[in-house]
Formats: sequence, structure tokens, C-alpha cells
Amino acid sequence: MWSCLVRDLPGWTRGTDELLAGAANFVKTVEAHQHRKMACLEEIAYLNGWIAREEVLKVYEKLKKNQYGQYLKDMLDGKYLDTLR
Repeated sequence: MWSCLVRDLPGWTRGTDELLAGAANFVKTVEAHQHRKMACLEEIAYLNGWIAREEVLKVYEKLKKNQYGQYLKDMLDGKYLDTLR
């Protein structure tokens, strides 16, 4: 059963440096196109009510000097709500 799944996976999921770079470029392209982070765990947990705003703010405080931290702040400020509808 698993061999069928592995056989059908895109090549970049299997592991060479070149394919890993391809996966990174894919994620970067999707994020740029959608103006959203892909698989932002804090965003997913917050929007599903699994963690409180204060918990996201704690993470933001640690990361506020980088792009990911700014994304969390923008998400808390409602910047991406229109794209969820």
C-alpha cells in the first residue's frame, strides 16, 4: 500500500538537494501569490480556537523582528480575514 503512495508523490518530496530547493521555491511562490504563510501553525490554532490571542502574541514578541513575526501580528490585526471568506 505505501509503495503506491510513495510512487505517486511529487519528486521534491523524496529528498535530493536540488529537489529540496525546488520545494522551497514552490512554497515561496505560493506564499507570494496568496500573500499568506503556508502552514502557519499559530494561525491555524488561533483561527480554530485552540489557542488564545495572548499565546500568539507571546510568539510574536519573540519573532517580531522577522517576517514570520510580522505575519503573526498582521494576522492578529485582521489583515488576512478577507482572504478567508
